[in-house]
Amino acid sequence: MLKETRGPIGATKKHGQPVDYEYERNGPASIFMFAEPLSGFRQATARERRTKADWALEVAQLVDTRYAECA
Repeated sequence: MLKETRGPIGATKKHGQPVDYEYERNGPASIFMFAEPLSGFRQATARERRTKADWALEVAQLVDTRYAECA
């Protein structure tokens, strides 16, 4: 989704490889993120759109995998 605008710059013996923070946007996306701060769990998924069906699929996947033993 992000496109680099400049070529990479090589590392030296004194300095690691520098990172250029300039980028070109290469399309939109919707990020679905689920987190449990106390347990350290975090899951993020990128999708092309954000619809009710996309939300339902993400929640179903979470329930079927992470919380399968709770049912």
